[in-house]
Amino acid sequence: MKKSFYKNKVSLVLLCNVDPKNVLHTKRKNIQDRLDDFNKSLPFWLNLDFFKNIIVIENSNYHGNIFKKHIKKSKNKNKTELIIYDGQKYNRNLGKGYGWYQQIDKVLKHSKFSKKTDYFVIVTGRYIIKNIEKMLFNLKVPFMCDITKNLTFAFSPVTLFPKFFLKKYWLKSCSKTNDSKGRTMEHQQAKALLKAISDGYEWQLPPESAEIIAISAISNTSYRRNFFHSLLLKYYSYLKKLVFEFKR
Repeated sequence: MKKSFYKNKVSLVLLCNVDPKNVLHTKRKNIQDRLDDFNKSLPFWLNLDFFKNIIVIENSNYHGNIFKKHIKKSKNKNKTELIIYDGQKYNRNLGKGYGWYQQIDKVLKHSKFSKKTDYFVIVTGRYIIKNIEKMLFNLKVPFMCDITKNLTFAFSPVTLFPKFFLKKYWLKSCSKTNDSKGRTMEHQQAKALLKAISDGYEWQLPPESAEIIAISAISNTSYRRNFFHSLLLKYYSYLKKLVFEFKR
């Protein structure tokens, strides 16, 4: 996909949460730690020059100025939308993935930029994806998500989803997310993806594995790549062809 495609048709969505409020399976819950993460990641995302718009959505009703400060300093300040609201009132046992579901739902219903966008690149706002440009510019179709574990787990540090997929498949499936019952967002996302594929929609695995610079919310430890992962990263685009690809 060419850079012009992203500039004309794709909005970047940064899913942000400063205070997880003891949600299930989240060890990185210290607010200052998470603010430190955002101070590193926001300049990276907000200064990328190949998106039509950027939507920053924070769902713990954070009243500090970290988001406004970084937006104001960014080269994309005139095409960045900030949404802050209290989206942490749901049952904590449902897990942080349920909060993701609510954030995407809110973006589609209330973001002014989403109304004029047909495609969304969705990322975790605390993360830096070092090779984001390679991942996106080497795509052949505008529909990308990794899927592993015998097609049951859709890992999503970065995804590219059409709006129709989010509305027709993703929201319905991910609304059933419940970590306490083993229905993580990634499992529900995989179900939505497979349903769309079975209906004939063309989709693609990431051209290469995401290089994540971040502290995991689940383990509170850094993402690290061992030797095997480095090889996987280098040859991912070749290995995926040996696994599976679906076409319309």
